[in-house]
Parts: sequence; C-alpha cells; structure tokens
Amino acid sequence: MRPLELRLRNFRSYFDQETVFDFRGRRLVGIVGPIGSGKSTILDAIAFALYGRTPTVAKGTKALIHQRADAAHIALRFEVDGQVWEAVRVLRAKGQSAHALYRLADDTAEARQLEKITLEAEMNQRIRRLLGMEFDAFGRSVMLAQGRFAEFLIAPPRDRDKVLKGVFGHDRVDAMRAVAKDRVQASAVTLAALDERARHVQAATTRAAQLATELRSLEERLEQLRKAEPALRDLDERASALGLTIAEAEKLLSALEGLGTKLPSPADSEAVLDAAEQAAAVVTDAAASLETARARLVEAAERAALLEPVRAEVAEATKIVAALEPRRQAAEEAARRLTAAKEARVTTADAVAQADTEVRASEEAAQALAAAEADAAQAAARAEAAFHEAQHADFARALRGGLQPGDPCPVCAQEIAQLPADAGGDVAAAKSALERARAAHREAGTAHAAAVARLERSAAALVAAREAAATVAAQEESASTADAMAAKELQSLEARARDVLGEGSLEAALRRRVEHIEQTDAAVVATQKEVDTAADDLRRAERAAAEAQKAHSALRLALAGVATHLDVDAGSDDDAPAATRRWLDAVRRSWNEASTAGRHTFEQATNERAETMEERAAVVAPLDLEESFSVDLHRAEAAVDRLAAELERLRAEIEDAAGIGAEREEVAATKARYERLVADLTDTRFVRFLLEEQRFVLADLGSAHFATLSAGRYQFTESFEVVDLTAADAVRKSDSLSGGETFLASLALAIALAEMVARTGGRLDAFFLDEGFGSLDAEHLDLAMDGIEALVAGGTDRFVAVVSHVPEMMHRLEDLLVLDRDPTTGDTRVVRA
Repeated sequence: MRPLELRLRNFRSYFDQETVFDFRGRRLVGIVGPIGSGKSTILDAIAFALYGRTPTVAKGTKALIHQRADAAHIALRFEVDGQVWEAVRVLRAKGQSAHALYRLADDTAEARQLEKITLEAEMNQRIRRLLGMEFDAFGRSVMLAQGRFAEFLIAPPRDRDKVLKGVFGHDRVDAMRAVAKDRVQASAVTLAALDERARHVQAATTRAAQLATELRSLEERLEQLRKAEPALRDLDERASALGLTIAEAEKLLSALEGLGTKLPSPADSEAVLDAAEQAAAVVTDAAASLETARARLVEAAERAALLEPVRAEVAEATKIVAALEPRRQAAEEAARRLTAAKEARVTTADAVAQADTEVRASEEAAQALAAAEADAAQAAARAEAAFHEAQHADFARALRGGLQPGDPCPVCAQEIAQLPADAGGDVAAAKSALERARAAHREAGTAHAAAVARLERSAAALVAAREAAATVAAQEESASTADAMAAKELQSLEARARDVLGEGSLEAALRRRVEHIEQTDAAVVATQKEVDTAADDLRRAERAAAEAQKAHSALRLALAGVATHLDVDAGSDDDAPAATRRWLDAVRRSWNEASTAGRHTFEQATNERAETMEERAAVVAPLDLEESFSVDLHRAEAAVDRLAAELERLRAEIEDAAGIGAEREEVAATKARYERLVADLTDTRFVRFLLEEQRFVLADLGSAHFATLSAGRYQFTESFEVVDLTAADAVRKSDSLSGGETFLASLALAIALAEMVARTGGRLDAFFLDEGFGSLDAEHLDLAMDGIEALVAGGTDRFVAVVSHVPEMMHRLEDLLVLDRDPTTGDTRVVRA
C-alpha cells in the first residue's frame, strides 16, 4: 500500500476547512510541529480511512469528531499492485456514519469509478485483503504509533507469524487452502449425487419389471370394459330420459304442493270474506251517527254565539265586582286612619300645653337661683377680702414685734420712722367665714346649673310636642282626603255595577249570568265530545274495514298467484267477496285435477326406469366395478397411458446411466487430490516452512542493523532475544532494554523487514514512524536516521513518514510537513504541506 493523497475535515484538531496532504512523488517526509499540533492525527486519519479505527480508538469513534462540528470527513487515495483505490469515511455525531471504497481507473481528479463498495463490513474485508494484513499486523509492521514501537519485538511467535504472513503475502496460502476445501466439498457433493443416481437406476430397473406386469393386466381390464360400453350406453340413455320424465313430474307435483300451501283454507277464506262484508256495514252506521252528532253541535254552537254580548257584560261586571271589595276595605281603612288622626290631635294639643307650663316654671326657678348664686358670690368675695386683711394684720403684728424706730423695714428696706399701730384681727374666724361663704356659693351654683338643665329639657320637650302636633295635623288632613276619595271611588264602582247587573245583590245577579253562560258552553262541549266519539268510531270502523279489505286483497293476491300457474281466469272485474268465493272454488277444482294427472305420470315413469336399471345391473355385474362404469373406464384408460409413459421413461433412464461407474471413479480421485492439498497447506506444514525461513532471515538482517544502530553493542538471536556483545555475548530478554534501546531494536527489525519485502517483491510500500527519537542521544539519533534513509534509498518508490519534534531530526529531513497549533482554539494550522 502506497499512499497518494489524504483529505480530512473536522477530524480531531483539523477544523472547518478541508486539509489536503499530497504524498505523490514523495519518499521520506517529516511531520513536525509543537506538541498538540496534530502530527499524530495524520497517521490516525490514514489508519481510520483504511480500517475504521485508530491505534488508540477502536470503539466509540465518534469521539474523533472535532468538538465544534457535527461530522468528520476522511478520504485516503492509495495504490496497491498498480491499482488506484480511494477509501472515504464520514463520522456523524447523530445518525448513521457512512463508508465507501472506490476502485478508480487512474489517479486523476476526474477518474472513472470501476468499482464501489458501500457496506462497512464488506469495505473492511476488501481492505484487509488488499493490504494482506489485519489492523494489529498493520500497527506492528507498517504504522508504528506512539508507544507501540516494541509490539512486534515483544509479541509472541504466533502474533509475529500473523504479521509476516500479511507482509509477505502468505495469506494467499490460506486462500488456496480455502479453495481446495471448496473443491473437496464440491467433489463430495458430486459423489453423493452419483451414488444417489446409481441407487435410483437400480430401483428404476426393479420398478420397470413391475410396471410391465401391471400394464398387461390393465390392458386386459380395459378391453373388457370397452366391449360392455355400447349396451350400457343405450340403457343409460333410456334411464336418463325416464329420469327426466320423473324429475319433471316431481317438479310439477312439488310446484302443485307449493301452490297448495298458498291456497287459503276454506275456514280462513270464509272468515276473511265475512269480515270484509261486516266491516263495510259498520262503516255505514258510524258515518250516519257522525252526521247526527255534527247537526246537534251546530245547534249548540248557534246558542252559544247568541251569548257573546252577555259574555262581554259578565266579563266587565266580574272585574267591577272583584274591585268593589278592595275599594270597600280601602274606604274603611281611610275612615279608621281619620278617626285615629283626630284622637292623636287632641292628645298632642294636651302635651303641648303641659310642656309650655313646665318651661315657664323652669325659667322662673332658674332666674331665682341665678340671683341667689350672684349673692353667694358677692358674700364669698367679701369673706375672702376680710380673710386677706386679717392675714396682713397678723403679719404686721409679727414684724412689728422686733422692730424699733430707725430700723430698716424688712419689706421695703427703708428706715422706719415710726412704728405702725396694732390693727388686731382674728385670722381663724376670717378663714372660717370664708369657707362658709365659698360652700354657700358652690351650693347656689349647683342649684342654678340643675335649674338650667331642667329648663333645657322642658324646652326640648316643648319643641318635640309642637312637632308631634304638626305631624298629627298633617296626618289628619291626609287621612281626611284619603277618606273622601275612597268613599267617592266606592260609590262610582257600585253605580257602574248597577248599570250592568241592575238592582239587588250584585254578587247574586253576576252568579246567575255566569251559570247561564257555563251551562250553554257545557252543552257545546258535550255535543263536541259526541262528535269526537262518533268520529273516533268512524275511524275505527274505517280502519277495521281497511284491515278487512287488506286481508281480502291479500286473499285475492294469493289466489291470483295460484290461478296464474293453473291458468284459471277470475271471470270478471268484480272484487266483491261473493265474486272472490266463486273464483276460489274454480281454482281449487283446477288444482285437484292437475295433482291427479301429475301423480299418474310420476308412477308410470318410475316403474319403467326400475325395469331399465334391472337390465343394466345384469350387464354390469360381471364387470366388478369399483365405482361407476364411466369412472372405472376413464381410470383404466388413464392408468394404461400413465404406466406406458413411466415405463418408457424408466427404460430411457436405465439406458442413459450406463457410464456412471467410470464417472464416479474419476470424481473420487479428484477429491483425494484436493484433500491432500488441504492437509499440506495448513499453518503447521507449508506456511510454517515458509515462515521459519523468513524469521531466520529477519533475525539475521535485524541483528546486523541492530548492531549498527547500537554502535556494535547488540544483536538478535533467532528467537528475537537480545545478545549483549559487551557482556560476553549474554542473552537478555527484549523487555530488559531501556526505552531508547527498545526503539533502536524495533527500528532495526522494521528496516530489516522492509529490506526483505523489497527483495521478494512484497507489498510493504509505506512506513509510518511516530516519535521515539526523543530517547536517543546524538550518536544513536544519526544511526537511526541512517537506517530510516536506507528504507527509501535506491530506486524504490517506498514512502516513509516520520513524526517528530526533535530539532536534530528536522535538520536531517528535507521534505517536511510543518504544523502549528492555534493558541486560542487549539485547532491545527498547516504552515507548510
């Protein structure tokens, strides 16, 4: 497999725009850039396009879609054995993913499609067959991803054999063994068919002898039946004709029997005809009764019509009389209210006079108590003045007692020229008199306030009494007016009633007139009921007559059906019950005559047919029939034809199978040869022989390259263990090497494997190396690069891609894919492709 072009969009860190990597004409390419710039993603995309998986993601491949996209697109165009192929895969975050493999006519943009595969499983199977290896072998020999360089080195022998089988095309031996197995199976099927055919021929020979004997017996039987056929034909024709006569007679009798069931019985028909005659008479009587009732109704209605003016007067009088009682009650109520108002007027006048007297008395008492309160206030003022004078005199006496002329006055601080005289005065007596005066003033004030309150209450009572008197006066006036109006309305209604009903008791006169009207109306209603009853009777009679006529019509209809079959005419168009009776008698006579003739014909034909069948039985008895003669004859003819044809076929088949033995021997020999091939082409024989030689060559070439890459320190044993040349050729396990030494050992085996493939014209046209160089020092790094450059040396078209961020590697590689990482989004940016 040699890659030509890789296109990817929204795959891992490659976002939005489609990125194209062209590998045409390129041999050693370095994929460089900082960590996280998408270098390994290129190898993942190649692996995914081919196998639908990557070295790190086998399941859950939707995680390979860029986190900001809904789908990822990957397309790889590659060449295998001169044919151009293109693998396309589309991953969708939601929904089904798409897979397609195309075989193209050439490596151009407009290349014609020669083949298309769209089923994922079929596509994966075809790619494994094209590359000659499974995904695990691809990852151990072609694409050495990060952390997987040592997988071929440390793999068990059986896994190494799987890789070598794919690389060197030994899987074609498996295909050859599968073809040989198919040929063995096909030969076994052919042998089984030949054996079955031989058994069938033997059975056919035995069957042919049996059929020849059966055929002779059947031919004799057929001859016997054919001799009896003419006589039986004549007897069968006669019996058939008699059978038709019997069938027709039976049909006639059956029809007559059916007609007989349709003929009404004498009792039923008489009942129907009598009912029709009686119903007509009842209708006539009911119609006459209805006419009489209607005449009486007209007379009653005329009498009722004469009372229409009286009805109007009665209606008017009824309204007036009905209104008289409420008017009487209203007049009586108005008189009662007027009497009550007059009584209330007298009562309120007395209350006003009494309240006025109380107000005048309260005013006089209040005036007297006001004068007494004024006197008591003056007395209290005089007592208070006397009390103050007594106090001053007492103070002066107290001050005078310690003073002498010439001393300063204790009140005004002036020099006293002469002591004042002693005025004397009793302070206690003045105080007692003051308290008595004040108490008298308070009592006078309280009495005056009580008198003022009584005066206010009396004045309020007088106002209320006067207002009540005014209200009563207004009520009396209103009651007087209402009383006059009620009396006037009552007199007016009574006068109107007298105008209609006359003198005397108004209620009695009204009752007499109402009773007269009611009696007249009742007579009309009763007469109307008589008319309704008579009408109902007429309708019932008409319904009964209709039912009777319906039964009569049904009787005639049934009779017409029977008469038509018997060809009996009704005789006239009269449909009266008497005419129906005459027609019914004629139909019954005709039916009896036809029944008698039919029974005679049936009995005669039946006897003749019985005699014919006895003659036929005498002819058939010697034939020993299984079923009817015709059935046995046709069966014998068909059996003779069938046995003759089968016997002819068996004889032809026996003749055609003459060379079956020689054919079987040839097929058995072919089967034995292919069984030997299946046994020889197993992995434990031929393939093991091939792989042992190639493992030996791989270990030898790998040792040489390992010694070169390790500066003469290491080689391989034939089982790919490590020989330490610096430690007395000690043999070590490969997992005891350091990381850098393990990388060099794996690289040595990869270079050796590429050389072996080149020597044998194998299909290892590409190598993909991902990292591992960072663990090497400068010396071993140069040696590793020398080995990698040797992979593409000479005229080979092999393609090698090396992923690395080691600066020394980038200096050794001229053809570079330079990638970078967007510092904001983390997306891959292609600097140089």
